[in-house]
Amino acid sequence: MISIGVIFALFNTALSLFMYFSRVVYATGRDKVWTPSINNVLAKLNKHSVPASGVVVLFVPCVAFLFISLNILFFLFKN
Repeated sequence: MISIGVIFALFNTALSLFMYFSRVVYATGRDKVWTPSINNVLAKLNKHSVPASGVVVLFVPCVAFLFISLNILFFLFKN
C-alpha cells in the first residue's frame, strides 16, 4: 500500500514539473529566445490557455528517455 502511495506521489510530482517546464518553454518562445519560426510555434497557446507546443517539445524526448531507461532496467534486472 505504501508503494502505491509513493507511485502516485511521484506521478503527481512528475506531472506538475512537466506542466511547469512546458510553461518555461512557452516563455522562451514568447520572449523570442529562438529563431522567429520556432518562436512563433512555441509562443502559441491553445483554446484552454495551455502551451501545447511546449508540452509536445518536452513529451517526445521524455518518452524516448523513458523507453531507453526501461530497457536498461529490464536488461540489468533480468536475472
